[in-house]
Amino acid sequence: MTPNQFRRLALALPGATEGAHGGHPDFRVGGKVFASLGYPDATLGMIKLTPPSLKTTTRSWNSFSSAPSGS
Repeated sequence: MTPNQFRRLALALPGATEGAHGGHPDFRVGGKVFASLGYPDATLGMIKLTPPSLKTTTRSWNSFSSAPSGS
């Protein structure tokens, strides 16, 4: 997925806005960050999911890498 594809998906959510935090783009709904792009490097994006939505969402992805414990 390219950064622009990530951005389009994040901004497709109702009420989503793009901002910045720590020098990289982030995406928010209701003032709360749900995704970040380009941290810790330009090749990565991060989304926050609850455990049930993680299971549902990742079923449609070809590959998935979770953050290490404590992240």
